[in-house]
Amino acid sequence: MRPIGNWHALVRGFGALALGDGVARLPGIVAILLLARRLEPTDFGVVILGLTLMGWFSLVVDSGTEALGTRDISRHPERLREIAEPVLGLRVVLSVGAMTLFGATAWAAASQSGDRIVLVLFAAVLPATALNLKTMVLGVRAAKALGLSNVASQVVFLAGVAVLVRGPDDVVWVPVLKAVAELTYAALILAALRGRFGLLRPRVDLGVWAVTLRQSLPLFANGLARAVMFSSGVVLIGFIVDRHAVGLYAAAHRPVFVSAAVSGFLLVSFLASYSAAGRDESVQIFRRTAWLGAATAPLALGVSATSGFLLRLVYGESYAAAAPVLALLVWIVPIVLAGGAYGIVLIAANQQGRLLCNNLVGAGFTVIATLAVVPTAGMIGAAAVAVAAQGLVVALNYRTSVGLGVAPPLGVVLLGRSSARRTS
Repeated sequence: MRPIGNWHALVRGFGALALGDGVARLPGIVAILLLARRLEPTDFGVVILGLTLMGWFSLVVDSGTEALGTRDISRHPERLREIAEPVLGLRVVLSVGAMTLFGATAWAAASQSGDRIVLVLFAAVLPATALNLKTMVLGVRAAKALGLSNVASQVVFLAGVAVLVRGPDDVVWVPVLKAVAELTYAALILAALRGRFGLLRPRVDLGVWAVTLRQSLPLFANGLARAVMFSSGVVLIGFIVDRHAVGLYAAAHRPVFVSAAVSGFLLVSFLASYSAAGRDESVQIFRRTAWLGAATAPLALGVSATSGFLLRLVYGESYAAAAPVLALLVWIVPIVLAGGAYGIVLIAANQQGRLLCNNLVGAGFTVIATLAVVPTAGMIGAAAVAVAAQGLVVALNYRTSVGLGVAPPLGVVLLGRSSARRTS
């Protein structure tokens, strides 16, 4: 098995993930566009609110185990079965509790009975997410299988939307189709691993669960904090304004969400390669990752300048009012990509607690600032807060990781001077 602790392995892993995700996003994007055009902003807002809440509660199901598993399996690929099976068992148990909490939250979030039914049905997605190993398989060089499984799941979702969702009366099908697609994703990954590792099954191991939760809970809280920073605008606008505003904000937010997901693949590939790299190689991996992220700034500038045209072209005239929101939100992508490595190295160095503290500051800032500005500045205010929060967290992670000596300072990244010491 070829080593993964180098830049070329990172590029191969990211390339396979990005290509698979990019291909998968095509049917996914088409599905979202169909929903936006067939449902109009008001009902589209309900769907996006459900998807956002589903994403938040999926973090409860995962509880940080994906990032932890990616790190551990990358270091010990021969132990995939030993590591993965207890994780699957733990996730299945967590999904039961998450479904209950999701149902209660969704019921309280909606004022109309039809909206409540749609939102509550999104809870059915959670057990399927529990069985999805996703990026944990990078450590055994299964990026291709991961990408293909993602493609298949999105095709299933698109086909269902195209056939079954014709108008507002069919919106109830959306969460059902999402659950089927997620189950397809999980099943195909497990099938791809079966030839090398046998059929992986959820396993009860209370001792391993306790250790796993102790190590992964900071990552869970960290993921939840980041989700609050990135998507709380959707939820808070829904509570403070109305469903129509949610639909408009979601139209601008969705392409940024997709881009951020691809950004996440670069950073998780960075985690896998950086965790397995030697001291000298790790600094080069860090520098190149940061430069690659910074290279997306010109693209963000182009999107920002043409946001109105793009929204009219993609969604239609009824979504044009969201142009200023897209012009702001798109800057999240270069900020996260260029500065994200300073947070990832804290995971590699087993400093999840410090990463959590920084993201909690960002999440607190997001909620407080959004609540303060939305009543007067509306969607534009929420977008500005989201961008500012990402910049704040990157600055905090830079200070922490450089101060601990686990990441190179800006001078090294820009000019390649000296190198930072690294803590494993």
